[in-house]
Amino acid sequence: AVECGRRSTHQFLHLCGPTLAGMGESDTAHRSRAPADESARLLRTLIDNVPAMIGYWDKDLRNVHANDAYLEWFGVSPDQMLGQHIRDVIGEDLYAKNLPYIRAALAGAAQKFDREIVDASGITRYSQAYYIPDVVEGGEVEGFFVLVVDVSERVLAEMKRAETHAEMARRATSDAGSGVAKRPLSEERPVTALEAAARSGWIVVLG
Repeated sequence: AVECGRRSTHQFLHLCGPTLAGMGESDTAHRSRAPADESARLLRTLIDNVPAMIGYWDKDLRNVHANDAYLEWFGVSPDQMLGQHIRDVIGEDLYAKNLPYIRAALAGAAQKFDREIVDASGITRYSQAYYIPDVVEGGEVEGFFVLVVDVSERVLAEMKRAETHAEMARRATSDAGSGVAKRPLSEERPVTALEAAARSGWIVVLG
């Protein structure tokens, strides 16, 4: 007999699905479940290819489900992290930072916060995390869903823009102190437009 305990989504669908499907069903009814199995496969494929970490942690903070993105971020595959405490997956430091949000989610309050994470390759990523409580009938929270999106491109663009503005302000202050007249705004606009075009991916030809 197949033990259908706590497993990854992939394991659950492939090992437990046939067992559950065959309980109390005729061969004809069993064959009718093929479209449902295909839907489950497509859903798993979708989850694994979404450019974000998606997971589920129970109220004891042990992993129940995770997608393949965890391997890229933390160097741990969904099968390896199954049943592990969240602290052992994301590390002590990140766990301590996220603990207030975890407690709030387990208390029934959805959470959204920004977090800087150094991934398994040593690359610093800027992320936006969502913790969604899993509230069952009766109002009890059984765990929480996790969605972590990489927003590094946006954050780095904002940092670059802030640096540019700070440099422009510094130059303006320096020019005012030295008595050098500030360049007319019309002369600055092409530079600003070019910078904006570079960020947006558009090409601007200046005549």
